Amino acid sequence: MDSEALPTVTVIGRCLVGSRFIRYLMVGGVAASLNICSRIFYNFWTSYSVAIVLAHTTGMITTFLLARIYVFPESRLAAPARSAFVFVLVNVFSGLQSWAVSILLAEHVLPALGVQHFIHEIAHVIGVAVSVLTNYFGNQRWAFR
Repeated sequence: MDSEALPTVTVIGRCLVGSRFIRYLMVGGVAASLNICSRIFYNFWTSYSVAIVLAHTTGMITTFLLARIYVFPESRLAAPARSAFVFVLVNVFSGLQSWAVSILLAEHVLPALGVQHFIHEIAHVIGVAVSVLTNYFGNQRWAFR
């Protein structure tokens, strides 16, 4: 990379990292990874369905703590109990969404497509990905104001 292109890259980098949505995606990526890994762990002791709910709860707690610090820092001025309550409501909806997509894919769609390996992992990753926008816009609008 030549020295003339470096200022442009730096400006673009600052804009991306400075973007609230990009910061939310980074926080969400950490939480989603923890969600997916913890679902595999929980699945040793519970059913797939229950493991999804427990994993979503793990991801939800992670997202709340990280988003309050890194994505919506101005929300620290708001009442944490109110933010947490609304955050949980948004996440109940997105959790149901993630659960429904994961179950539908794992029990019906993927087997019908002939997928035989890693069905639960594929279904859960897609289920978690589907809930990202619901979480971002719901939390931006209602939880972290």
